[in-house]
Amino acid sequence: MPNHDFCGSDRFFFVKGFLYVATGPRFIAEACASARRVKQLMAEVPIALASDVKPENNLFAHWTPIENPHGTFADKIAPLAKTPFAQTVFLDTDTYLCEPVPELFELLDRCDIAMAHAPMRVTGSVPVPASFPECNSGVVAYNINERTRSLFSNWEKFYAEQLASTGQPDDQPALRRALWESNARLAILPPEYNFRFALPSFAGRGPVRILHGRHPALDALAAEINQSRSPRVFLPQLRDVGHRCFRILSAPGRAAGFWFGLDALCAKWIGKVWDGLRAKSGRSS
Repeated sequence: MPNHDFCGSDRFFFVKGFLYVATGPRFIAEACASARRVKQLMAEVPIALASDVKPENNLFAHWTPIENPHGTFADKIAPLAKTPFAQTVFLDTDTYLCEPVPELFELLDRCDIAMAHAPMRVTGSVPVPASFPECNSGVVAYNINERTRSLFSNWEKFYAEQLASTGQPDDQPALRRALWESNARLAILPPEYNFRFALPSFAGRGPVRILHGRHPALDALAAEINQSRSPRVFLPQLRDVGHRCFRILSAPGRAAGFWFGLDALCAKWIGKVWDGLRAKSGRSS
């Protein structure tokens, strides 16, 4: 069946596809790098981009302009409802497909939206039970329908209220509240579909399919994590999440990355000094 066989009331729809949202040249370039990997593994599935500048390449089957971006997560939320696909897998720009993921689209035959839990579980206070933690918004599979449109609208509204009242920039507390108040059918993805490798992470039997985070050699990291298909715990090294992985971020993010990197550099230097002292002690004895 072709992937573009029906139309919506106001625009052309594809049956299914991947969606990225990016503003600014750094994040657009990062989206393009991630999309190239998607095209390498799932060439038959179209990819769309919402951005403030249209990239000069043929990676994307559809482009949605973002006018007057705010430079907050609000830029990411609004385009989700404007997807050109009936079934969408949204990916953050810092994601890397380790393996094809056609099963994410299959899941949407039984639910409206699917996400993985956020590793930190809770990052902001909202009127939601503790037993209903945050979901990470970096990988979102969803159908576009009235339930998800309402969900995205509430997410955007709650996020604007959050910015006005507390100034907290993270979008996931508002998403948590929107999901709790929504009638959309939610499925929880296992961490293998949104593997936040900057934190200690558990992977079950089988491969990790989507990495989420910044790393200088994502292909090598994917090979390392998936060299075993047994249940395993991945413990990141600080040097792998140092400042070079944070350069793309805004000033606060780069500052955090600087301290991560400095900590990693000091640990590495101390380790070398300690190894040298041990070697010298061994020779003298």
